[in-house]
Amino acid sequence: MMDLTQEFNERYNSYPRVIGRYYVSDLWAIQNGYLTPRTFFSRRPPTIAQASGIWKHRMVQELLQMRGFEIEPKCEYAHGGIMLVGKADALAE
Repeated sequence: MMDLTQEFNERYNSYPRVIGRYYVSDLWAIQNGYLTPRTFFSRRPPTIAQASGIWKHRMVQELLQMRGFEIEPKCEYAHGGIMLVGKADALAE
């Protein structure tokens, strides 16, 4: 039996979190109880359900990109010594 756990974790593990740089998706996760301030710096690989969502998301993005949408444009906003970072899934021009 082949074990792809390490490759899966390396490919889909979340980005390292840094004090002073906060992603909108993380703030949403804290507000909705999926992430706590105590576990904020813990890096855990995604669940299979989360990975399935990532794959579906990428498939839809590919289709939208073919129709001229801009995919995941990043917006950074400096405010009072912190950086807020957000990405839209897709934007029409």
